[in-house]
Amino acid sequence: LFERGDGGAPLDLRESHAGDDELAPTRLARIYERHGYTPQADLPIDHLAQELSFLRHLAESEAEQPTPESRADLRGAQADFIDHHPGRWIAQLAVRANDASGRCPLAGVLLALSQWLPRDRRWLRGGTGP
Repeated sequence: LFERGDGGAPLDLRESHAGDDELAPTRLARIYERHGYTPQADLPIDHLAQELSFLRHLAESEAEQPTPESRADLRGAQADFIDHHPGRWIAQLAVRANDASGRCPLAGVLLALSQWLPRDRRWLRGGTGP
């Protein structure tokens, strides 16, 4: 049901396919490099798990920053990343998973993620908590 890379499964977890953005891998490579993130070698660079791992990397980097300004910069980077990457296509993926009529064991997880990411983005931008 899920695909790790060749696009053969009905529910592709890569932004370039699920988000219909062929340039996503190129942009992601630049973003990852700029923030010192080394992508997991066993996953495509635009795989949902890779993007979520990058968000974890940014949150850990934020926690290690010595100044409020540098922490705020990384919160902004997290919010921007959510806006332009998983937050842009996760809702569509959750709908497709739900439409799989019981064939998708992670439909609930994808739905929860599609609801959590916008709330986290608002919190990162200074709004109410996730």
